[in-house]
Amino acid sequence: MHVKVETRRQKLEALAADMEEAERKCQLQSDDPDSYVVDISRIFVAKVNHKKRIAELTAMREADVTVTTVEHSKSVRLPVGVLVDLSCVAAGVSMFWSNQSR
Repeated sequence: MHVKVETRRQKLEALAADMEEAERKCQLQSDDPDSYVVDISRIFVAKVNHKKRIAELTAMREADVTVTTVEHSKSVRLPVGVLVDLSCVAAGVSMFWSNQSR
């Protein structure tokens, strides 16, 4: 969630720069300032949407999380009374001794 908020804040900063540029161009072209209405409106609406979503994200107190678990199992047949190296089967188990059962 933090990444989404930061991304939106960065986009909001970029839109502020875009707005300043549109205002500068509008002032330079004082003979036809209406030609920048579409750009300024688009930037304004995008800024409002980003601010609204930032507020929603920062107000969130819960989040859905998907967790995937994978279980692995291995089995081996051990001969009775033989010292067997199990390091390839189980972490932390290197040797196993099986007594002869009666």
